[in-house]
Amino acid sequence: MVLDEPSSSLDEAGDIAVLRAIAQFKAMGTTFVVITHRTHVLQVADKMLILRDGTVQAFGPTKDVIAALNKAAQQANAAATTAPAPAAAPSATPLIAQAQA
Repeated sequence: MVLDEPSSSLDEAGDIAVLRAIAQFKAMGTTFVVITHRTHVLQVADKMLILRDGTVQAFGPTKDVIAALNKAAQQANAAATTAPAPAAAPSATPLIAQAQA
């Protein structure tokens, strides 16, 4: 079964009900593909796939992918704290930021 953002417009009670239903069907052998931006949904996932611009960035057991993401974030934070601060941009120059996971 494919679920695309199954709890995106639900309140907390509805969200919990969806996760319980997924867990119950999973216990009966149903396979789910869940597309989500909500990290708490990962508690019912056995495997995790991260796509960026149509390219596989990570795939594997959920706990392993999360551990790799956490390690990469820690390394990026460490590099950011040891790198020299960038020069201040002139106030007339617009600043553009891009966040990448």
